[in-house]
Amino acid sequence: MDVDDDDMADLFSFSAETVSDVIPHSTALSSTRERTGTDDSLLEMIANESAAVGTGNTAVNLDQETQDILNWLDDNEGQSTQISDSLLEAATSKKNEEAELSAVTPPGDTKVSEASTQDAATEPPSLLLEAATVVDLPPTFATFQEALESSESTPQQIRELYRAQTQTIDPKLRPELYCRMLCSKSLEDTLATSLADSFQKWELPEVSQRPAWITELATRWAPVVSQESRRSSDECREDLTKLLMYYFKDTIAMPSPNEEDSAKNADSAIAESTDDSLVPATAAILLSTGMPAAAVSVALSKVLASHLPLLALKSNERWEAALLLHTDFYALATYHLPLLVFHLDRYLPGWYWPSLESLLGPSDETKAGTQSATVISRNLQQQGKLPGSWLLTMWAGAASPQSNENDSFPVESVLNIWDKTFLLESKDVHFFLALALLQDISDDLLLLTDDALANEFQSFLSSASHKGSGDKDIRCQVAEWWDQAESLQSRTPESVISTLNMSVDKALMQALDLRRERAEAALEARLKAEAEAHQKAQEENANAARERLNRARLVAFYRVHAPDKESNIDEIMKTYDGRLDILNSKLLLKYGEGFNPAIASSVGLNGQTPTAKASENPLRGTSKLLAAMNRGLGNRRKVAPDKEGQSSDSDSWNNQVTVTVSPGEVLPAVCWSKDASSTRGSARRRGLLSSRKSLKYYIIDARSDEAATEQGRFPTAVSLSPEALLDPERIKMNEEMFESLRGAVHIVIMGEGFSALPTLYSQKSTQNLIDLISGDDSRTNLCALFFIKKGFPFVSIMEGGFAAAHSWLIREGPAHHLSASSVLVDYNPESSLFGQMEKMHNETASEKAQRVFGNLLESSLVAMTKRAQQLENIAADMEKKESNFRMPQLFRPRERQPDGQWEDTNRITFLNPFAGRTKAPNRSDEATENPKSDGDTAIPTKKQQDSEFSAPVAPNEAKDVQRSNPFKGLSAALNNSVKTSINSVSKASTPSNPGTKTESKGTPSVPAVLKRNPFARFGGQQQGATAQVSGQQTFARMNQFRKSTMARIRTTNGRDDGEEESITFGSAVSERAAQEIQNV
Repeated sequence: MDVDDDDMADLFSFSAETVSDVIPHSTALSSTRERTGTDDSLLEMIANESAAVGTGNTAVNLDQETQDILNWLDDNEGQSTQISDSLLEAATSKKNEEAELSAVTPPGDTKVSEASTQDAATEPPSLLLEAATVVDLPPTFATFQEALESSESTPQQIRELYRAQTQTIDPKLRPELYCRMLCSKSLEDTLATSLADSFQKWELPEVSQRPAWITELATRWAPVVSQESRRSSDECREDLTKLLMYYFKDTIAMPSPNEEDSAKNADSAIAESTDDSLVPATAAILLSTGMPAAAVSVALSKVLASHLPLLALKSNERWEAALLLHTDFYALATYHLPLLVFHLDRYLPGWYWPSLESLLGPSDETKAGTQSATVISRNLQQQGKLPGSWLLTMWAGAASPQSNENDSFPVESVLNIWDKTFLLESKDVHFFLALALLQDISDDLLLLTDDALANEFQSFLSSASHKGSGDKDIRCQVAEWWDQAESLQSRTPESVISTLNMSVDKALMQALDLRRERAEAALEARLKAEAEAHQKAQEENANAARERLNRARLVAFYRVHAPDKESNIDEIMKTYDGRLDILNSKLLLKYGEGFNPAIASSVGLNGQTPTAKASENPLRGTSKLLAAMNRGLGNRRKVAPDKEGQSSDSDSWNNQVTVTVSPGEVLPAVCWSKDASSTRGSARRRGLLSSRKSLKYYIIDARSDEAATEQGRFPTAVSLSPEALLDPERIKMNEEMFESLRGAVHIVIMGEGFSALPTLYSQKSTQNLIDLISGDDSRTNLCALFFIKKGFPFVSIMEGGFAAAHSWLIREGPAHHLSASSVLVDYNPESSLFGQMEKMHNETASEKAQRVFGNLLESSLVAMTKRAQQLENIAADMEKKESNFRMPQLFRPRERQPDGQWEDTNRITFLNPFAGRTKAPNRSDEATENPKSDGDTAIPTKKQQDSEFSAPVAPNEAKDVQRSNPFKGLSAALNNSVKTSINSVSKASTPSNPGTKTESKGTPSVPAVLKRNPFARFGGQQQGATAQVSGQQTFARMNQFRKSTMARIRTTNGRDDGEEESITFGSAVSERAAQEIQNV
């Protein structure tokens, strides 16, 4: 009743216009009245409005109106009950209709129906029922043929019905099928497109203007197309000629009718396209379905773009792309047929490469019979046996008509392969089809060798044994062939299949990159040639102008000095061509004046000729705009293609031993955990897993034992390190176990995986990393070859090795309920190299910045420490060398005295280098002049004031004579100061033997160079007591060095080891010694 009351309140809410119509009055009403929805508020509102109107209404009128409203409300109670009942009946009927509709709704639309029902239930009931919305559902078809013949069917419906029924294709339905699969339109709609209309309006040139090679190919294919399409041969030839001319109209130059020898010009214009026999084969296969030529032109453009993109390349580019495809095929054949591959590699090297004849035409140079074994081994890519059209054209090129009908592939077989390819959307199936052919004949080829093997393999490639006697036999053979290919595909890892699916795109991208690089190289060569030509032209012009100037100067010279010889100027210039400087010198010598010839400078400032400069920078001499536009050409990587047109990057293809498998496919099948097992079991019960059966993998760890112990290992993996391969005993121990695994499991070789570091952790490529990658790849390939040579099938290499496996466990493992700590054995994330790298990879930005600054500070401290050590070593070496070099000069033997007495030559006198300048620091005159001795009498000395040398010093005993420091002067010399003392750091006196008098004065300071702190800039300065201790230690080292020097001197002069000499300074010094000390 509340809802009805609200409706009634809205119905009877009075406004100014309503009141004015019923009761005219001049009083204005308020337009901002508040409206409510209850019965009491309705009565109050009516009373208020009546009071606001004024005296125009009497009380009788108000009571009458109020009573009428109340009576109406009482009568409306019964009506509201009836309305509620009717709404309930309407809702019930609507639910019944929805239930009937859901019974005929497809399962895919049940969620939509449930959602619409819930939305309808949440909507408030209305008085009027809404009209039901009818959605047009796509029509359903019972059979594949019915869906194919209907114009309302979709390509997805056709594919689903074909997979469910797997019926054979009626040849009459192929035109419609190909238009649906390639153009997503029916045959009628395809003929109505603009592409088909433009083909129909395009006029075919005259016979004289058609290229000869197109006419020849159309004539060869016409009988084959006529036989399959049930049309006349002439009509097929004209349609095929028009298709090829329309396709190549943008790539060939059509000669004009008024040109002379138009046929010759046409052949020269299309010489680049004469080797293209694959596009005509594709057009002929499409025309063999009976499709109109206009529809074939549209389908040809679609199939070349989606399924055969490599045919858009040139002949040499197709060859390079085919090399990459055949490399993948060789790895796949090694995975499934290792024995056959190893046998063919031994007797037919290079057999898996594409045949040159199938792509570039026949050539006598490529025949193995005319080449030596050395030439064959160096050019294996030119010894290919497999037809390149197998993988490039989906077997269309193999059906090319040959002189011998048995050598060509049946067109009906190609059409059956194309039917399944378009309907099943399988791009990689052609690799397995070729592999299935090798598997059929593998037993026969393994029994043959040498020429017999070559002949049998060549007859096999003709595919004569795979043809039947009729259409039914061909369909059956193609069906069996396809089933065999699917069987091989089911035993191949998914990562390998994904690689094969992307192989065509990868080959196309590589071919386009090579085309760009070659265009840049050609442009650079052209710019270089233009620059050299421009430079040469400038030099020729300069030489001509210089020759004219020299002739004019020579004429002026001879008119002044020898007028009679003016007529011989031309002969003179011819004689001295290039030697005008010699002529000028002769004239200067003869006449005393030269003619000042203008001579070209053959060598520049940097020692290069102008030509060399131009060749160094090919852009020099060209315009500034051209140089600016092509400045980046010199910075890009140079590609040096060989004479066959193949870049050096393709050499790395040969390093691939077998296929590679991703860790994400191997580890979930190898590693086990309780949660992962329960999750897979529940997914299998609910049918969420793919229908493809998982393969059984077995990991062979090819890492060294030390690396496996440090990084961790898988518990179920078998270690077969390179050291184990060289140990026959360890190999023999595992042979029995390996034999039990032959053909039962898929063997996965796992290496270190250094090649994955740049991809996983953005590691920069260094020479050390390159060496590690090379060594790891060599060890992994060696382990894989060990199993391949023994004939083990299903041998693969884990992509990225242990590094990628560890990374997958850390990043993707938790989603599969796997972790590195629970799966790996002997694994410690703190000590593991890959664990630390993974930790660094997962760091936040602040943590990475902190780590970078920490490494920077640490490297700086290490560098400064090393530098400080180098400085200390240099200082010590310098002091040691100076001491050893100056000591012999500071000592001299005794000479004859003025009184005629000879001094003892065995005794040595120390010369004071600073006696001529100042008095020796810290030197006692009394100790110098009056040396004492306990047991020996000193030789009397006489002072000579005018003498340059000091008087001899009497010998003294070591225990009575105070020891003097010979390095005091050296310290002063090093510090370039004698009068001022260096900042003292210690007052410790020089130690002396017992009984020896010591000086009371302070010990000289240590040079400031020895006190430098290399870490002072980081707050590591020495102060206070620490500085004193350091100074004392440094002085003690200097004193010890002095003692060792004295010991060497005593040994040299034959003195007793226990005896110690007294070294004194003289009052004078030799100028030579002083000068040498000053130079220090």
